[in-house]
Amino acid sequence: MHIMPPILTVSDIKVRILIISDTHASPSLLSSLPTMPVDVVIHCGNLTQESKLSEFASALALLKAINAPLKLAIPGNHDFTLDNAVCVIKTMEPAISSGVDLEEEIYQVYGKVGQPHQVFCSEQAKKDG
Repeated sequence: MHIMPPILTVSDIKVRILIISDTHASPSLLSSLPTMPVDVVIHCGNLTQESKLSEFASALALLKAINAPLKLAIPGNHDFTLDNAVCVIKTMEPAISSGVDLEEEIYQVYGKVGQPHQVFCSEQAKKDG
């Protein structure tokens, strides 16, 4: 005699999804995060206010504080340095057209082209969830 395992129905599957957006790297949000674990967290844009490296670090700290095994982040218009072409347009071209050498100052604030993306793909970020 072969016994079939029970068939799961939609009502048997429970998935907890936390959807957030427009956090703009605000450290004050850490205290308002849910403490209950969720299965998936989706950040739907605007992790930062001005796309600065320091803001991405704050955004990562916020995501790290959420108890979820899967975390997805979708960049918003404020997160422009995650798009290499837009990063050059918004950070380097104004400095070049002004004729003033601001390259080092720009790198300190926004990072080099591709650096914010590397922050999210770093081994530390993966380890932190």
